[in-house]
Amino acid sequence: MVALRAAMQTVVLIAFLAGVFLLGKAFRAGGLSGMEETTPFNLGIEAERLNATLPEMVSAGVRLDETRAGPGNSFIYLYTILDGDRVKEVRDNRAGLDALTAQLHDRVCSMMPAFRDHGAVVTYSLRDGAGKAIADIRINPMDC
Repeated sequence: MVALRAAMQTVVLIAFLAGVFLLGKAFRAGGLSGMEETTPFNLGIEAERLNATLPEMVSAGVRLDETRAGPGNSFIYLYTILDGDRVKEVRDNRAGLDALTAQLHDRVCSMMPAFRDHGAVVTYSLRDGAGKAIADIRINPMDC
């Protein structure tokens, strides 16, 4: 029970910090300025804009390394979880991963309107410090 609680706290922390990070990036990039877009939404430009500031530690032991546009109409966030215990908590805890997926779904649907409105599938790819895949969480805007 204690391990499950710790895993859930880790998942909540990762999701919250990722949301705060994305909201801050959007604000700094002018995406939340209240003005209408003057250029069309472009996944490649969004990836370039974010990648210019990466890698960045988004929470203790969690680093956003890179973003990628594509394939097709998709956008990928590549995260590395550096803390071995947190890696195990995420990898070995299905309930925690389900909770993280639900939180990321809510964030994409409510805080990322440009992605949602353009039908871009957003993937959060989680890796360990050695680069080994932990999980890929895909959020389809059709589910919003």
